[in-house]
Amino acid sequence: MAYVFLAIVGGIGTMVCFAIVILVLGRRKLRSPSYASYTSLCINGIFFGSLYLIPRYATDFSRNTPIICHILPRLGQALLLNVGLHVSFMTVERYVTIVYPFKYERFFTRGAVIITILVLWFLVVGLQMIISGIEYAQINQTVIDKCAYSRKLGNSSNLINAGFTVALSCLTFVILVYVYTRVLIIISQHHRKIRRHLTPSDADQKAVKTRKKAIIQAGLLFGIYLVFFLPFIIVTVLLPHLPFTQPLYYFYVHVLRNMAFIFPFIQPMLYLIFTANIRKELKRVLCSNTPKDTILISNSHTAFVTIEKTNINQSVNRPSLLRCTQTQI
Repeated sequence: MAYVFLAIVGGIGTMVCFAIVILVLGRRKLRSPSYASYTSLCINGIFFGSLYLIPRYATDFSRNTPIICHILPRLGQALLLNVGLHVSFMTVERYVTIVYPFKYERFFTRGAVIITILVLWFLVVGLQMIISGIEYAQINQTVIDKCAYSRKLGNSSNLINAGFTVALSCLTFVILVYVYTRVLIIISQHHRKIRRHLTPSDADQKAVKTRKKAIIQAGLLFGIYLVFFLPFIIVTVLLPHLPFTQPLYYFYVHVLRNMAFIFPFIQPMLYLIFTANIRKELKRVLCSNTPKDTILISNSHTAFVTIEKTNINQSVNRPSLLRCTQTQI
């Protein structure tokens, strides 16, 4: 039942992320460096669902084919870590936007953002695939049951992967804590400045409202990371060293794992909700073919025909006809 659930999550998450990528790439206003990292995050969700969750949990092929059962879990691990790094980068990006708005365009140019995204992909996914390929070439000559070897938690390869996972997870955690703390400090300082004035200006009130919204969003993103992803990473690393108990194993497999595998699809949805420009473009796409638009178009044609008929009968002069036509159309 757990495998069916994860396969369904992979299918739905892949379709949602694919639709978001199409939306961002298809709207001219969203083709800017500030949305490149978000698009990359959604592409990571597409890969996680289509290349990991569905192949691994929808069929038995991935659990019985040596090279697949060796590389596929490492690919899934790399794509999970890639979500954390993307969230860290996007958090820093939003922090600079709020705190240093006039320096944002100088720091986050199109070239700088694309290079950073490529480095993140290579650091996590590319490097992991290269190491996994070299390792498989080595065990291919010496190990008979390669799938059993890959599942063994205590082998040297899995220990190295655990260390790699801990390092990147700690990096993500430190970045998120630092940014969230800095936002809290800045908002607190701004509040103290405003309290010194008996009548705060409209600009001050607007700044307070914006920064309160920013701290709520940052807190929610940080909380999602703490609840859905970090416990799974900690237990995964500590599980080989903990005494085996059935309740702990079931809690790890059925609760922590499922929550962590939903994490790559929650983040794109949260950023969709929090980003006003993406929401506006989505509303325009969804409302572009509504019956209301059809009625407006029909009324415009009706008005135009009426005006032309009036012009033929010469019941109005030419300037008034031109003004009326411009107004209706």
